Amino acid sequence: MLQHIAHYNDFTPEFIDELEKKIDSFGKVVRYRFDIEKPNPDKEHYNGKTVFPQMYTLDPAVFNITDKHEKRTGKQKVKTVANIKTAEMNEHGVLIPTFNKIRIKAGARGVLRLDLTVEEDRDICRQLELHPKLKNGEFADSQRVPVVTRVDEVADATTARVERGARLTALNAVNEMSDEKIREFAAGMQWDDTQEIEVLRNQAETLADSEPIFFNDVIKSGNIEYQALVQQALNKGVIVFDQAEYKYSWGGNKQPITVLSPTGEKSHIEKMGEFLKISANGKELAKKIKSLTSGKAEVAV
Repeated sequence: MLQHIAHYNDFTPEFIDELEKKIDSFGKVVRYRFDIEKPNPDKEHYNGKTVFPQMYTLDPAVFNITDKHEKRTGKQKVKTVANIKTAEMNEHGVLIPTFNKIRIKAGARGVLRLDLTVEEDRDICRQLELHPKLKNGEFADSQRVPVVTRVDEVADATTARVERGARLTALNAVNEMSDEKIREFAAGMQWDDTQEIEVLRNQAETLADSEPIFFNDVIKSGNIEYQALVQQALNKGVIVFDQAEYKYSWGGNKQPITVLSPTGEKSHIEKMGEFLKISANGKELAKKIKSLTSGKAEVAV
């Protein structure tokens, strides 16, 4: 634990217990990311787009926090935190401490890795968890620019595994799609579904690989087939969309089908697809549109 010397690190047992349990929850290793890089002034970017200082020292090395558990007689809730290296009395009986400062070299590229089985590293971890510049830290100072972020190893690993599993599911889904389903998917995504099938399949695979969670959500929603139907029906002239009045009508007799709300981020294709999917007569309407759209010639309704 950070040495308790004089008024430094005079924490309550309850405070210490909470801090130690928190650090134990990190596992054997924890990493902290320092936002200290700057754009590389070299136009050739020989060493990358960003550069790091040769040596960065986190300040302040000494700071105050509040120990909410403090109720002992003669003790103050405000505590002075410091990682003390040495503490000696001068000839006047005044304690002169020196402090271990948190430093990170350029070669680490802003990432400090701490082995929590090593007491020195654990003290650095304690200091960082209490530091006013720790982003979203319990004792973060709103008046200071946050510089340090703790990397949540478990969360990162969980996220990576979820994304990896989602990517596998998404790519398998594309692989199992027939050419007809690929064109349907392309139309539903408002791509040009008249392109060569290999081009469309590549687009679908690219989306599945780069945004697997989004891709899987689109497939699971069941909306894509309705959106595809709307797009294909528009292409065939079976239905028409009036942007000014934000309404759909039959392409032949111009009789209105429905008026949609222009508000929101979804496109008129997505909104019409939802209308067909969830409205009372939507399924029957979708069957009629599909029947007319499947014809080779444009249909007058």
